[in-house]
Formats: sequence, structure tokens, C-alpha cells
Amino acid sequence: MNPVKNLLCILSLSDTDKFTIKYATHIAKFTGVENIYVNFINELQNVPEYIKYVYPRNVFKLNEDIIHKMREDIVAVNVSNIKAKVHFNVFDEGSIHDNCLKFIAEKQIDLVIYRKNIENPDSVSFATKLVRRSICSVLIITKNYSTFSRILVPVDFSEHSKEALEAGIYLSKLADISMINLLHVVEISSINMIKSAHDYEKNIIMLKNYVKEDGIKFLKSCDTRGVEINTIYDISEKIEKGIMKVSNMKKIDLVIVGAQGRTSGISIFLGSVTDSLIKELSVPLLVIKKKGTGLDILKRLFIN
Repeated sequence: MNPVKNLLCILSLSDTDKFTIKYATHIAKFTGVENIYVNFINELQNVPEYIKYVYPRNVFKLNEDIIHKMREDIVAVNVSNIKAKVHFNVFDEGSIHDNCLKFIAEKQIDLVIYRKNIENPDSVSFATKLVRRSICSVLIITKNYSTFSRILVPVDFSEHSKEALEAGIYLSKLADISMINLLHVVEISSINMIKSAHDYEKNIIMLKNYVKEDGIKFLKSCDTRGVEINTIYDISEKIEKGIMKVSNMKKIDLVIVGAQGRTSGISIFLGSVTDSLIKELSVPLLVIKKKGTGLDILKRLFIN
């Protein structure tokens, strides 16, 4: 995981903003964050241009009020114990996603934090699009989570999984967490392929042994830096369902995944499992991307 120096925190001007800010300050305390950008997405981009032209002061005043509210939220959380500089901004023109992506590139953001409302389709859609197109790692938090202590890293033994595990180890060391959970889910469709074999039970055992051997090889290729790895193997109809089941069973409060797995296409887009987790997972999800992933595409699409 890249060192987090510049952090973007997206707010909604709701009562839950305090949890988003608390999470940001929690990370800032032990990662050495230098700049926290606190941004609100103003829905004024839906206001006709002539209204903005005729009443420019009203638009400006609204932005002033929004920034004042964000400052109040920051003071209420008490960020005096961190060294990072706090900056305020309002996205009030153009496409929401274009503004976010441009800002991420221009400010060289390392991590974006956004709180999704799982009951709000627009919020879930925004979270999905943000992670798909972001050129850095994104943390999607839910409910009232503001810290983490029980980490789950689902893996498929790919390089992207290795990056996710390394991020989990990195955060564990910084937050003084002694153990993290590593999960590999065997999808039932893989098992169905061997149902017609002569000795089904024997083949199931062989499959599990192969998976465990892959897990041992995978861990040997990683530097765990003294963090204990609790390895879990599970069988599920869908990989994402297995992840959510184990997450609930282990009372996980942070799931870390790579942006894509073995079956994904272009790296700027997500794998289907990660996509499903963004939409359905009820605990915070950290999607790890190498900083700058898809930057060339982003420049061609959005940045002049």
C-alpha cells in the first residue's frame, strides 16, 4: 500500500459526517497524512446556468455556508491531535464524477474516504463509480464505523490479492493489530465441475488440499512482518456471499480487497466480486489500487 500523504474525505452534510471525519483522523494519526481535503459535492450542477448567472451571490453564499458547516464538523470531532493540514472545498460545477476524478489527480490523492448509505441507490451508485474510476485506493465506510480492529483480506492468490494482503499487514502494524484474517472462497461452480468424476468425495478432498497448498505458497511469497495470519477456507455459491458470511461470523470491521482478481479485464475497472461487495457489504471496504492506475485513460477522458 502506498504511504497515505494526501487524503480526500467526501462529506454529505448529514449527521453521519462525524463518523467519516473520525475515520479519516484515525487513519491520519498513524499513517503520517500531511493533507486532509474535506470536500462536499454540491448538487448545484443540476441548476441551470442562467440561474447561476442571475444569482451568483446566492450560489457563493451557499458554498460559504457549506464550508462553515464542514469546519464545524471538523471542530466537533477534534482533530487537534493530528499534524495534517485540513483543506475545504465544494464541488459545485460540472459532473460529480469528473470533478472528483480531476481533484484526485490534481492533488495527488492517495486515499479517498466516502460513506455510502446502503439504503440509498444513488449513494451506492456513486460509491461504485468512484471506485471503478479512481486512480488511487478508496475506502467505502458504512453505518457508524469510525475505527477498525478486525481485518479480513479475501484472496484468490493473484498479484492484486497480494497487494491487498500487504495493505492489511501495513495497516495492522501501524494500528498495533496483532492478527488479520485471510480468506479464500471456493465457488460451488468449481466443485460442480468434478461432480461427474468417479470418486466425488475424494476429489473434493483433493481440491481442498490443492487450495491449501496454493495458500501456503501465497503466504510464503508475502512478508507478514510479524503479523499473525489466520487462514480461512470456505465454500460458497458465490465468492462475494462467502466473504459476507465470514465477515459477519468473525465480526469483521474492515474488509480489504484488490481492485481486480484473476478474471478481470482492464485494471481501471473492477472485478465482479469487488463490484458486488461495494453494493452489498455492510462493513467498511478498502479497495487497494496502485496509485496512478488508469491515469493515462483519465487524462484522455477528463483532464485538459
